[in-house]
Amino acid sequence: MREFSTLHYEVTGRKAAITLNRPERLNAINAAMPGEIRAAVEAANEDPAVHVIVLAGTGRAFCAGYDLKEFAEGGMGTQPRVWDPVRDYRV
Repeated sequence: MREFSTLHYEVTGRKAAITLNRPERLNAINAAMPGEIRAAVEAANEDPAVHVIVLAGTGRAFCAGYDLKEFAEGGMGTQPRVWDPVRDYRV
């Protein structure tokens, strides 16, 4: 099984649990998380023993959305270092 940096994946009986694990950032979505969620869902779908997938978050929030600290302040993604929310919205 693949190791994940932003989530935990565990199969118990017929249930696959995908738990977002960035509680220090309220499980905000960083660059790695979408690909890891996809890989975990694909692993669950390929496992004939799994009948249900449960998605949860570690800590006090399920998911705070986009990690603006990483994307906006870090200059990652759709635009240079200074973040323009209107430009991001248009993309």
